[in-house]
Amino acid sequence: MQNDKKIKISIILIILAIITIDQIAKIIIINNDSYTIGTISLKYEENAEKDSEMISILTDIVVFIIIIKFLKEQDKNMDNKVRISLAFILGGGISNLIDKIWNKDVIGFIKIGKLPAINIAYIMLIIGWIAFITLMVKNTIKTNEEIKNINQQKAEIGRDKK
Repeated sequence: MQNDKKIKISIILIILAIITIDQIAKIIIINNDSYTIGTISLKYEENAEKDSEMISILTDIVVFIIIIKFLKEQDKNMDNKVRISLAFILGGGISNLIDKIWNKDVIGFIKIGKLPAINIAYIMLIIGWIAFITLMVKNTIKTNEEIKNINQQKAEIGRDKK
């Protein structure tokens, strides 16, 4: 029970750390000059996301509700890697939602070549989704192998072993 509480606190701290780091980085970039390192530039870019504000905000909220519901309902079946991947998704998503609400747009400031500007929150979202999908695929493969083994064991029950 004590370990479960520590895990939940750790997940909340990861989410808060991502939001804090991303928001601080955005404030620093908005208030300072741009920086360029090779093809990567750090500068404030307006209109990083061109969605309808209200639809985009509502979509984000629905996704957060689904993820939080998934976390609550699957808590006993979930390993910590999955929890952490979902924390990255929630942290990045909430930070960008804060931008949409306060700034009417997501603030992008990391520009690589001709790609659209992104931010730390987007990077955390990408890492979180890639990790989540990878873990789900691995878990599905493992579960299918276990089912196959169980079915083989069932087929062998009752056979005479010589």
